[in-house]
Amino acid sequence: MKFILRIQVFVIILICVACNLSKENKVPFSGEYLNLKRVDSLVFNLDSLSAGRNPESRVYEFDGIKYFTFLNRKSNSLYFYQKNDSEVDRIIPFEREGENGVGNISSYFIHRLDSIFLYSYGGARLYLIDSNQVVLNRYFVDDEGVGVRPEVGGRRPLFKVGDHIVLNSWGSQKEYYNNQDFPEVSFTFLNIKDSSKTYKISYPDTYKNAIWGVQFYQIFHDYNPIDNLMVISYPIDNNLYVYDFNNDNYEKISVLGGEDLDVEPLSYNSGKFVPNIIEEAKHQMGQRYYSSIKFDSKNNLYYRLIEEPFDEKYIEEFSGSFSIYGPNSIEILDNQFKVIDVILLPENSYFMGSMFVDDGYIYLEKIQDNEDLLIFDAFNVNGL
Repeated sequence: MKFILRIQVFVIILICVACNLSKENKVPFSGEYLNLKRVDSLVFNLDSLSAGRNPESRVYEFDGIKYFTFLNRKSNSLYFYQKNDSEVDRIIPFEREGENGVGNISSYFIHRLDSIFLYSYGGARLYLIDSNQVVLNRYFVDDEGVGVRPEVGGRRPLFKVGDHIVLNSWGSQKEYYNNQDFPEVSFTFLNIKDSSKTYKISYPDTYKNAIWGVQFYQIFHDYNPIDNLMVISYPIDNNLYVYDFNNDNYEKISVLGGEDLDVEPLSYNSGKFVPNIIEEAKHQMGQRYYSSIKFDSKNNLYYRLIEEPFDEKYIEEFSGSFSIYGPNSIEILDNQFKVIDVILLPENSYFMGSMFVDDGYIYLEKIQDNEDLLIFDAFNVNGL
């Protein structure tokens, strides 16, 4: 099981979105058939305790009003903005200790305003909170017997299906070993009625016979409420994987029409291999690989991000002390998982960790210097 320290060490790697200057012959925001057109911007005023580039943000609708929400880890609070209003609507603080203490919150899911689920990675607990910040229930989600502690977040969102909360439990494997077998423990299904836990889904065979390292072992997912599906994206795998909640069925889906990515492992050695952390980062920076996936319920589409490789000069100069936000590509797929187009995004312009989709629009957080503002550009997909 991974540890918090190892996650913190890799923060610089996670925020270094790949930069590939060799794509100069491609036009940002345009693909072969489709293009992204900026149609609007959301602007939110931040207080002194808040900051942008926060992947822990989501949009919810209550009583016909849409709210943009985010988790402020510094103050252990949830912030609510009416989506089209720049001023904060409400702030809900949570105690860290005491009778209604929830520890340090790392992620959240709002079922209703009187039914909020808070997850603490450090405490390995999920809390159910009411509208008065009273703890209604506590669920212990760690299980040392199988080495699983869920690692959830913006690209791995908590969600509820029936009586279960589903938690992404990536990193339950030995990432620096040449693994030949993977147990079905990649996702934790927590029954909130009786607190029981079941574990499902293993890493695909793509991960066998090589050593990939921490970052390529990440698992990304999103939930499709229309078809009651969880769609899973692995960084090194061209296929997608789908869990059907209606039929309790899990299957590999061959993505049609897309370009196959050829990700190189750290090593093909047998046994264990642990590289220097900077060398592992440079290896990752030179790769083209998949990251998060988002479902668009209005257009019935999926958007899968591709991290593009850095230019060689950035790789050579990388020392772990700088970050750059470069071009990603968005692979657009229909509801049968056929690629419609791939659209390149401009380098050093958007923080992709907080990307969200709402009402058929793609919202990308703009990288800008004003720390008192949080700005999302809204894009329409033209040509569908």
